[in-house]
Amino acid sequence: MASLTIASILVMALAANQVVARVEIRRPWLVGGALVAMLGGVAEYLSLVTGFRVLLALIAACYLAALVFRKPLAARARSPGSP
Repeated sequence: MASLTIASILVMALAANQVVARVEIRRPWLVGGALVAMLGGVAEYLSLVTGFRVLLALIAACYLAALVFRKPLAARARSPGSP
């Protein structure tokens, strides 16, 4: 039942993506927030199916990825050409 729910939400997200791709977005942060909320819901259902420890490992991987990708962006911001 949970996998059917997740699949239906993902299909709706893909359909919304097709609509949004054709329209100019004036507030892109709003779309980003909705996507993050959907990922949180998927992670919640994933923890029910796989267990809490798998969810903790997934969260740890997300934090590590954020740290890895943060350094190049910070270095780019300090480049001589930037204000």
